[in-house]
Amino acid sequence: MFVELTFYYIDNKIYFGEITYFNASGYDKDITEETDRYFGTLIKLPKPSYKP
Repeated sequence: MFVELTFYYIDNKIYFGEITYFNASGYDKDITEETDRYFGTLIKLPKPSYKP
């Protein structure tokens, strides 16, 4: 199991940042661009509700 804890040291104080359970931020270097684009086509996002 992989766990990364992020802390920040600012003005002599320690602040908790985040917990990450996946190394490399969850990116998999073995996935091809074609596969990545395929998975992208599976995501259906709503149209923006604002008008420019």
